[in-house]
Amino acid sequence: GPLVGVAMMVNLILCCAVLILSARFVASELARVPIVLGNEVLREDNYGPLVGKRIGILTNPTGVFMDTMTLIVDEMSQDERLQVVAVFSPEHGFRGDKQAETGDPLFYIDKPTGFPVF
Repeated sequence: GPLVGVAMMVNLILCCAVLILSARFVASELARVPIVLGNEVLREDNYGPLVGKRIGILTNPTGVFMDTMTLIVDEMSQDERLQVVAVFSPEHGFRGDKQAETGDPLFYIDKPTGFPVF
């Protein structure tokens, strides 16, 4: 009868409340987990896995180190142990200064680093 419908509604409301509270708890716990980007892990490891290898960097204007906001390409260009042979970037370049509409080339040499950019 009607009591069964009310009981089902109460159960549904309780389940929703539990889900909402659980989601809030999980979200707050995830917010406490530090996020470490791959480039930062490599830097902490002193670029060990990359030393002695030919390196291609796939990046865009957001490819920065969080503590200094330095572009990955710029920081890696300063390390003489790293052999960066190419940078791969979207149509506007990893510095965000290329314009596809104006006919900027698809390949160019980055002036600050001397790296070829594709």
